[in-house]
Amino acid sequence: MPSNPDQLEGEVTVDRGGTKATFEIKGALLRIAAGKKRTIVDTSSLRSYAVDDEKKQFGAAAIGGGGEAKVTKTDKKDKVAERDCEIWQIEETGKPMREACVVKGGSYADPAHAITAWEKELTVRGVFPLRVMEGDKQKRVVTKRDIHPTDASGFS
Repeated sequence: MPSNPDQLEGEVTVDRGGTKATFEIKGALLRIAAGKKRTIVDTSSLRSYAVDDEKKQFGAAAIGGGGEAKVTKTDKKDKVAERDCEIWQIEETGKPMREACVVKGGSYADPAHAITAWEKELTVRGVFPLRVMEGDKQKRVVTKRDIHPTDASGFS
């Protein structure tokens, strides 16, 4: 499993409009566990893997999405969940302006839905959004970070 010195690793809890989800992260890999079942997302290939260890079943799917997004890096910085992040503006045709406060070393894609154009753009740039604003409304924010080395076996 490749790694780099800036790799984001550990657990993060993301609040998406009142719904919280905890992801285990190891660079470009995200893991969501629910009992004996787990979903692994490889953001470098935009693929999602469903693993049921108890039933010894496995499934794979592409999580690609359509559209294009334009990203503009600003000189602004902020702090979210006790971590410094860079503010980037994201434009999509026909959509409200978004602002993301991002950190390098990881990527985010929610396997619960097809990846959006702006999520894909951040993913291919290898950044993890700690906060996303749409206009003046907060759409998602990392509320908790527990950064620590993670066991690679949970991502296999």
